[in-house]
Amino acid sequence: MGAHRTEAVDGTIKLPLLAKTGKLAAIPGQPEGVTYAVVWDACGEPARGLGYVAELLPSRRARPIAWLAGDGKAYSCDGPLRDLAGLRPSLTLARWEEQPDTGAIRVPNPDGSSGVTLVGEFRRGWDGKYAFVNPTRDPGRFFASRTWELRYFLAVCWLTFVHVPQTQGVAPGAGGGRISETLLALVGKPLPDALDAMIWRGTTNDGSVSEFERFAARQLVEAGAADVRAIAAEHNVHLVRLSTTSLFWMRFDDDVDERGRATLLAVEAALNRLWYVAWAAEAADGGVGMLHAFDQHFCAQAAQGALREASRIAGRIAAAEGADNPHRTVGGASGQRGGAWDVMTRFAAICERTRFPFRLEYRFDVDVASGAMAVRFAVPTPAMFPATRLEAPGWQDARARRPAHAAAYAVRLAGLLAQAAFASSVRITAVDLTAHEGALDGRPVLSLGFERTPFVMGAQPALRDGRCDDPALDDDPLALLHILRPARHAVAFAADRGLAAIEPLPLNPAFAANRVPLWRDGRPLPEALRPLLRADTAAELDVMHDDAAVGSDDVRAIVEDNEDSPLVGSVQLEAALAQLGEIGLDGQGRLPLYCGQPAMRLLVSLNPAESPDTAIPGIEQTPASERRYWKIPDAVYDAHLWLGRFAHRSGEHERAVAEAVQCLTLAPTTPRSYVELAVRHAEQDQYAQAADVLVRGLRVATLEQDYVYMYYRLAYALWQTGRHNQAVACYTLVTDCANEALADTAREELGELRRQTDDARPPMARAEAEQVLRAAGIPVAPTEAATETLARAAIGLIDAGFPLAAADAVWLVGRHTGGSDVLGALPPSLRLGVADAPQPD
Repeated sequence: MGAHRTEAVDGTIKLPLLAKTGKLAAIPGQPEGVTYAVVWDACGEPARGLGYVAELLPSRRARPIAWLAGDGKAYSCDGPLRDLAGLRPSLTLARWEEQPDTGAIRVPNPDGSSGVTLVGEFRRGWDGKYAFVNPTRDPGRFFASRTWELRYFLAVCWLTFVHVPQTQGVAPGAGGGRISETLLALVGKPLPDALDAMIWRGTTNDGSVSEFERFAARQLVEAGAADVRAIAAEHNVHLVRLSTTSLFWMRFDDDVDERGRATLLAVEAALNRLWYVAWAAEAADGGVGMLHAFDQHFCAQAAQGALREASRIAGRIAAAEGADNPHRTVGGASGQRGGAWDVMTRFAAICERTRFPFRLEYRFDVDVASGAMAVRFAVPTPAMFPATRLEAPGWQDARARRPAHAAAYAVRLAGLLAQAAFASSVRITAVDLTAHEGALDGRPVLSLGFERTPFVMGAQPALRDGRCDDPALDDDPLALLHILRPARHAVAFAADRGLAAIEPLPLNPAFAANRVPLWRDGRPLPEALRPLLRADTAAELDVMHDDAAVGSDDVRAIVEDNEDSPLVGSVQLEAALAQLGEIGLDGQGRLPLYCGQPAMRLLVSLNPAESPDTAIPGIEQTPASERRYWKIPDAVYDAHLWLGRFAHRSGEHERAVAEAVQCLTLAPTTPRSYVELAVRHAEQDQYAQAADVLVRGLRVATLEQDYVYMYYRLAYALWQTGRHNQAVACYTLVTDCANEALADTAREELGELRRQTDDARPPMARAEAEQVLRAAGIPVAPTEAATETLARAAIGLIDAGFPLAAADAVWLVGRHTGGSDVLGALPPSLRLGVADAPQPD
């Protein structure tokens, strides 16, 4: 501090006769015998100041200990200041943007990290004076019950929240902050450490610990947070916050066992109950949710209320009914109003954007023609509910009541999902819902069916008006069932009022009719889809079923057995091809086709491989929209692929290129074909040809792993042909991909390219790179044409009753149109519906 002092050697000043002094009443915790005051016009100070907080000494002397700035900041000091160079404010008043007459009182984080901690709020009245709101420390009744000019208010704030705690050995800001800030601090840290720290904090004897922190520790201990460390040691476990609902979501490996999964979901639910407490606190104190301001009774009421608050959720669902559906048009394609796509995206949007206290896992099926919907959903196990409840006598053991609590929650959730189903379209007239315990593959424990009119007239009003929110119903799920009055049901209650295993209600036959395995689904496609898909029946869209005499595994075995004998391997591959028979136009004049993924089959109308070196004789006169395809055995493509690679190893370049061309002819929408041919050209330094092939392939590349690798190969080819700026652009697109090894390699090559070409420009931004590529006629994948084609195909297929054929395309369209949570939620329902398992194909 010495560099900031005036001429006072010991930090004290002599108060001039004209100095202004305002003595301050004592605040709680202030050292005995010490008097503080605000003094101004007494000594030098930085510009636009309000004076100093000073300790008054005998003989009209004073020791400045904080300087008060006119912009609402206080700076600790040990004497008069000349300037603020190198100083950080030790307390700041900051107005809330949305409420300019109120604001936050903040101090630096007590742990020494960057950032600030909220220690209270202030309110500024019409007269410009300030008052305390929700202070974490008591400034004393004298100051808390009045309003004050900024000079005095800022001085008392600094004494209360900074100086007095320091004299007591307490870090300023300890015990301060917002509940939401405490919860957000969990994200981004190793989860076991974050949970243990929260539990340790809430169970310590430290007097600064808030009641919320003690409540949080209890919830986490009861949920089994102590077991998370062992799970995280063997599996990837991460805590994220969903952008749609703001709730926590545990991400973990699929191979976590059933017990571990239950533990993680119980902890997830406990953390989300804490979010409900934060939201209730914010509603109670003007949007802040002060950490210290709410006792455990408030916390318990908010957390327990979240488990039964059906009326709030029902109100949100009702608000969504009849609203425009932003997902009806996606990727430039639109579904029919009231069609299956419209209904499914509406229902998924409600499910994805409605806050539920437990993770909502669900799949569903729709048949618009019959007005039927079926929903399969997971409900929490009893062990995922709190083991204790805070009631009038205090904390009570609730373990014996948890089965009933879980059953009541399941009944409420079934009613709410039924409301969501009916809200998705007036065409839905009946919905059957089956709950599975713990997970979608858990045992079925509840199956309810509702008809639209009785539900709208009876159950829906009961959900909305609060009748289902009655705490007494937490222990009486049968009473809840009587309130909802389903048209049909399958339910059995155990002696503890929990749900026992049941046989679910039978499914509407219409769902099974739409789920015939694609390879044997002979239903005709709508006329409007046939030119786009180059197919007349659903079966022609299948690319996964393969029952040929020689399979991909056989080809793989030949390759593995002959890695060092390319000649022998080639002979065996030729024999395999001979066994499979001639591959060309079939008896119906259809073209042979291989697709690496189901979505690639939907892109055949974009076939960029139709060029002189890949055209098939005999079809030139056939209009493109009338061309049809038959699925070749997978082994045919694999055999030609490896024949080319073996030829390359044997030095037969022309044969290697010919086999790669054959692969491209057979698989014009499979990016691997373009990469293979480009590599064959590059191996002979034919980089212009390699670049041309890759540019064509980028028009149909829709998987990130495919087009990123294609850009990597294209970058080098462009570099070798002197198209340096375009090469830089391609490398730029690769450097921020998910494949870290490829990104690192791209950075190294980009650096070498720039050194060789004396390119000293700043790094190219992604937007600039895309602009460079478009200007050069190089597609920016995934192209709009590819995304729109997939969207048109997927939406059209779903509206026509072919969900199996659309699942992969919907997933891709969701990825390429902003990562929509709604589109991301649909593929499991499209692929599996509500069945126990996918049908064999």
